[in-house]
Amino acid sequence: MKKLQKFSTVSLKIANILIWVLSIIYAVVALGVFILLVGRSSLLAPPKLSIGFLNFALDPNAIHFIPKHIMLLAMLYLTWAFGISIYILVQLKKIFRATEGGAPFHCQVGSAIRRIAFSLLLNGIVLNIIPSVFSNICYHIYNMDTLFCNASIQGCTVSYDFDFGFIFEFCLLFLLSYVFQYGAELQTLSDETL
Repeated sequence: MKKLQKFSTVSLKIANILIWVLSIIYAVVALGVFILLVGRSSLLAPPKLSIGFLNFALDPNAIHFIPKHIMLLAMLYLTWAFGISIYILVQLKKIFRATEGGAPFHCQVGSAIRRIAFSLLLNGIVLNIIPSVFSNICYHIYNMDTLFCNASIQGCTVSYDFDFGFIFEFCLLFLLSYVFQYGAELQTLSDETL
């Protein structure tokens, strides 16, 4: 039990540091993107563009711009990534606090695991939607339907690739939350019996 408490104490300190580091990084990145969005109507695009498995080298003599809505989508993606990371770290802190106090089967642990499971479910949904939206926007901005016009290529479409592995993670953590909830009930009954 002492090893678990010591591990929880160290993990709690690491989680606090990570929350502060992520908050500072997000604030700097958000401020930079906001200044770029307000200061200029568009940003110069990088000389390379990757869409799915295709990598394009853009002509450096031609002017390519990243429109504001792609920057806003990137900012939304960053906000979600930092927000969900901080939320999961806060839930982990609740688990570490309970185990640090010598109660790994506290009722708070099961609830925190359940919240982490739902946040991973939402995260999986968002991480499947945003890249698809980005690919669709790039498809229309760079006129992909006319990019490969020749006799052998009849057309070009956007295919969407979804990864549903997050559903397995959700189910596993959701089940684990009920195991900890049942352990908390048994612990309460044991304490009342004594």
